[in-house]
Amino acid sequence: VTGAYPATGPADQISYGELFATCRTATGSDATFTWVDESFLDSNDVAGWSELPQWVSTASAPGLWATDTSAAERAGLRCRPMADTIADTAAWLAGAGDIDLAPHRRDSAPGLDPTKEASLLAAWHARSDQAGQAG
Repeated sequence: VTGAYPATGPADQISYGELFATCRTATGSDATFTWVDESFLDSNDVAGWSELPQWVSTASAPGLWATDTSAAERAGLRCRPMADTIADTAAWLAGAGDIDLAPHRRDSAPGLDPTKEASLLAAWHARSDQAGQAG
């Protein structure tokens, strides 16, 4: 088969919740997750792609994740189970030692600064607690 096809997985392949839970299992992590809404992240100036890798505000990138893969699927695209990819990637990273996976220049490491993360979580939980008390 020739031609250009979007080769992302089908939209219903896995949810973010399933992705994170599978990562937690594959890596033996004890991570916990707090789900916050996009408006909270936007109003607190959380930077997509860098402070929260794999997230970007739909206000700044509408339709970013809306990729129609039906043509690729009709042409034969088959995606391996995400759990297999995550487990293999975790094993590869564990055996890779100290390597630079992203050799391009970065101003900072990806992810939220721990102090900002703690502050955001406290604000989110305080907001949730206030909503519960109002009801």
